[in-house]
Amino acid sequence: MRRIAAIAALGAALMGVASCGSEQPPSAPTAVADRDGGVKQVPPEKKATCEAFTAVEAQTTAAVRPVIDRLMQQLSDPAGTPTAVDDLTTVLTAYAKELLPIADAATDPKLQATLREELELVRKARADLDATKADRVKLRELTDKIMEKRMDAADTVQNLCHL
Repeated sequence: MRRIAAIAALGAALMGVASCGSEQPPSAPTAVADRDGGVKQVPPEKKATCEAFTAVEAQTTAAVRPVIDRLMQQLSDPAGTPTAVDDLTTVLTAYAKELLPIADAATDPKLQATLREELELVRKARADLDATKADRVKLRELTDKIMEKRMDAADTVQNLCHL
């Protein structure tokens, strides 16, 4: 699942780079190949939302992975204190702050609903992190769930964007 999300994100990034040199007027729909090999027209507003989410999601994934790895190492040391919890909370807070304007600017109703749902999941994850700081078992389960939900959200948005 993570490989699929990584491939989708890479494909979206490549498509975004390829479209930078496009000489289409900004109001013209953009043709995008969907997963079945067909071509669909994507309005420029939706394309911009999708590209913005893809960039923020990739940046956040890059920031979250080392923090979660460090947290897992800290959780395996019963004498140590899991200090990476605060770092993970910081990363999720930054992600929520960057995701909010993208969700607000989305004009496609399904895409906007999905982005708002992702925003609520991130806010819940931050609250759950605060609530489980002292419980190592719950903290380990929560970090696994956070990574899984982040990949699921990326897949859902990519599907809606037809990227």
